[in-house]
Amino acid sequence: MNRLIAKAKFYRELNYKLTLEIEKAKLEMAKMDPAPQPTIIEDPIDPELQTGESQLLGGGLQIKAPWLGKP
Repeated sequence: MNRLIAKAKFYRELNYKLTLEIEKAKLEMAKMDPAPQPTIIEDPIDPELQTGESQLLGGGLQIKAPWLGKP
């Protein structure tokens, strides 16, 4: 009977304990290796290509993700 009670208690507390350990691991990983930031490149407006109101949109925009490993 005691084994059944211990088993029930173990499974009842398991989700909480796992969640707690996962959160601890996330904090440790964040300290060790900060997340890479995207590279944002804004090109100036080219008046020859962008005329009139299209200049209000601004120049070209590139966002590069270094975590994908592509140059």
